[in-house]
Amino acid sequence: MRRRLAVTGAVLAALAGEWLGHSLAYYRVAGVAGLRAGLSGGIHGYMLPIGLVMLLGAAASATVWARAWIALGRRLDRSAAVLARLRAGKRVGEVPAAMAATGRGGATSFAALVGALALPIALLQCVLYLAQENLERVLHGLAAPGFSPVVDGFGAAIWIQAAVALVLATASAVATHLLRTRAVATRSCERLARTLWERARRSAISPQPRLPHVTAARLLLRSAIWQRPPPAPCAA
Repeated sequence: MRRRLAVTGAVLAALAGEWLGHSLAYYRVAGVAGLRAGLSGGIHGYMLPIGLVMLLGAAASATVWARAWIALGRRLDRSAAVLARLRAGKRVGEVPAAMAATGRGGATSFAALVGALALPIALLQCVLYLAQENLERVLHGLAAPGFSPVVDGFGAAIWIQAAVALVLATASAVATHLLRTRAVATRSCERLARTLWERARRSAISPQPRLPHVTAARLLLRSAIWQRPPPAPCAA
């Protein structure tokens, strides 16, 4: 499931990145007029509706991320409250089962995560951009440009798509890193709360050993003070 979500997120990011890179490529050629033509020209009339759909998708993704962040915060606050009660010596009725969740956070570094996201996204954006430029002209009865959209201007379109992919990959990596760090902290706090709660419960259930009652007379009779010391060795 995680792999499917990762692949789906990479494809959606590539689609959004290609849309942005396409617009920036036309802006590089003719400035604001080129940007207007790339978004609302004769063969680009579909760009603005697609941009609105992508904007809604970005808002939905941000909402999902925010809900995950808030859910982890609630779990962290709940386990912190349990720890505070246990440290104060107060009784805790029951620790929720969610606090026993185990797991380890990924060990992938931030730079490696950015690289792993940016490379496939940039490659997919370039392929989508080249296919888009050719399909636009073929569907309108024009000659297909071939590889010229990504070759002209010393490959400027490729560099633009790669830069956009790097920005998107960095933003995704930052969001993932923040969520992963919060999840690791939450799980650590939950495991600590669960361990202390189980220890406190075992100590409350197990009976304490009873010490025998010793009277003063027994203490005097059995004390080593009244015992005769061993004889000292005589000098030769």
